[in-house]
Amino acid sequence: MRSLFAVPDPRRALVLPAVLLLAALIRLPFLPGVGRIVNSDDAMTGIMALSILRGEYPVFFPGQGYMGSLEAYAAAILFWMFGPRPALIYAVPFVLSIVVVGLSYRLGRNLLGEDGGLMTALALALAPPFLVIFGSAPRLGYIETLALGTILLLLGIRLAGNHRPRGERSLLLILGVVAGVGFWTNWLIAPYVGTVIVLLLRHRRRLVIGPGMGWAALGFVAGSLPFWVFNFGHGFWSFALLESGPSGETWPRARRLFLEALSYVAGMRNLSAGEWFPPSAVPLGAGYALLLAGWIVARRNDDGGNKEMLSAGTLTAGVLAGFTLLSFMLSRYGDLGAPRYIFPFYTALALFAGGGVSSARTRWGRGWLLALPILAGNVAGVAGAYADIRGGAMAATAFAGNQVGFAGLRPPAGMEPAAEREVPALRPLVSFLERKGIDSVIADYGISVRLTLETAERIVAVQPLREKNPAYAAAVGESDRIAIATHGRFTFFEPEAFEENLRALGLDFERTEIGGWRVYYDFKTLGKASSVPIRPTGWKGEASETRDDPRLAFDRDVTTRWGSGKPKGPGIWYLLDL
Repeated sequence: MRSLFAVPDPRRALVLPAVLLLAALIRLPFLPGVGRIVNSDDAMTGIMALSILRGEYPVFFPGQGYMGSLEAYAAAILFWMFGPRPALIYAVPFVLSIVVVGLSYRLGRNLLGEDGGLMTALALALAPPFLVIFGSAPRLGYIETLALGTILLLLGIRLAGNHRPRGERSLLLILGVVAGVGFWTNWLIAPYVGTVIVLLLRHRRRLVIGPGMGWAALGFVAGSLPFWVFNFGHGFWSFALLESGPSGETWPRARRLFLEALSYVAGMRNLSAGEWFPPSAVPLGAGYALLLAGWIVARRNDDGGNKEMLSAGTLTAGVLAGFTLLSFMLSRYGDLGAPRYIFPFYTALALFAGGGVSSARTRWGRGWLLALPILAGNVAGVAGAYADIRGGAMAATAFAGNQVGFAGLRPPAGMEPAAEREVPALRPLVSFLERKGIDSVIADYGISVRLTLETAERIVAVQPLREKNPAYAAAVGESDRIAIATHGRFTFFEPEAFEENLRALGLDFERTEIGGWRVYYDFKTLGKASSVPIRPTGWKGEASETRDDPRLAFDRDVTTRWGSGKPKGPGIWYLLDL
C-alpha cells in the first residue's frame, strides 16, 4: 500500500518542512505591516510590553484577573532588541502558530502513524480562517493554549506508554509545569488536562492515584506561581470567574454552541458578515461527512494493529472535543457565545482529519482524497477573509474573536458595511498633536491604546472613566497639554451636547478637523470656574454584593476599590447616596 506522502527519500523528509512553509504563507497576508493598521485589542499586548520595559511586571491583562502575560514578556524582549515597533507584537503568535503545526504532526504521528501525523499537521496548516487570523493575533493566551495543550498531550501519551519507572518522575514534573503555565496563561488549558488524566486512567491508573502524581502537583504550582502570588495579594480575584451564571442556562448555551460558535470555528461562516459562506460550508460539510463514514467503515473491517492505533486517536480527539464543548456549555463564557472559548476544539478537529484519512486508507489506498474537500473549504474561507480585509473590513479579527455569537448571527452595531467600520490611520492626528506640542490625549478605547503604542508613549492616550492603566491615567490627569480626539464611530459623546457642556463648565477651547479627525485642545477657563470639588464626607454607599466595603468606591484612594466578587450579571447593583 502506497503511503499518502510516499515519495522517495530524501524527498519524503521535505514534506513536513513544506507543510510548515505553507502554514506560514497562509498566515502572512493577515499580519499588519507597513501601512496596515494594528487592532486596538492587539495593541494592549504592546502596551503591556512597554510597561515591562519601564520596570513594571504585569501578571495578567490590565484590569482583570485572568489571561496571563507571558506573551507580553516575549514581546518586550523583541521591543528591547529591535525597538517598540507595533508590528513586532505579531511575531510571537505568528511563530507559535507555526510551532503548533509542527507539534500537531508529532501528536498525530504518535497516535495515528506517519500519514495521520502529516494529515493532522496539514489540517492545521490549511486551517479555517478563524484559526488563521485569530491564532496569529497577540491576544495573550489562545495560540499559546494550543501549543501548551499539544505538549501536554504528547507528555501524557508518553507517560501512558511508558511502563518503566525510569524518568517517570521527571516526566510528571514537566507535565505539571506545562499544565501550570497553561493554567496561568488561559483556563482553556483545562480540556487538555482532563484529556491527559483520562489517558492515564485508561493506561496507567497507578500514576493518577499513586504518590507519583505529587511530582505533577509540584510542577503545577511552580508553573502557575505568578497566578497564585497575584491572587494571594488580590483576594483571589481570578476565582470570581468560576461563577457559571444563573441556573437553567445550559440549553441556550448549547444552542449557541452548535448553531453558531462551532460553525465559525469550522470555517463555515464569513467572519466579517456573520453569514453562511457556501464556498466553504458546502465542501467542509461534505468532507467531514465523508471522513466520518470512511472512519466508521474502516474500523468495522479492521481487526489488526490499525484498529488499536486508531482507537487511541479516537479516544484522544473525542475526549478533548467533549471536554471543550462541555466547558463552554457549563461555564459563564457560553453566555457570550464567542468561538474563541472553544479554541482547543481545533486540536481535536485536526486529529479527526488525520485519523479519518488513516482509517480510510486501511480500506482504500487513495483514502487521502477524502480530505480534499476539507482543505479546499478552508482555503476558500481564508481567501474570502483576505478579500474582506483588503476591501476595508479591518476590524474582522476583533469581530471574529470577541463578538461572533454574542449578537446572534448578525454583526453587532458598528460592524455593518466595510466602509463604515474602517479603522482610521493615526498619522494625521499624530502629526497635528506633535506640531501643537500635545503629549496627552483622551479618546475612545479603539483609538487610545493604538495611539499610545504607535507613538511608543511619546503621546499617552487614555479612555475616559474606564482606563485600565493607572500610570497613564495619572500622566494625562497631571498634564497641562491635553487634547480630546474622535473619529467617526470612535467617540464617546455627541459633539453638540459635548461642546455645550464644556462651555457650561466655564471652559473655552479650540477645535480642529483634520483627515477625518475632530480634535479639541487648548482648554482655558473663562473667569470663575463653574465647578468645584465635592468632598465625600457624609456620602453613603450600598451594594447588593458586600464582598468589599461600598465606601471604597469613593474614598479617593486609587489603591482601593469596591468589587462585587462576581462576574457582571443581572441583579448586581451599587447605590451611592450623596
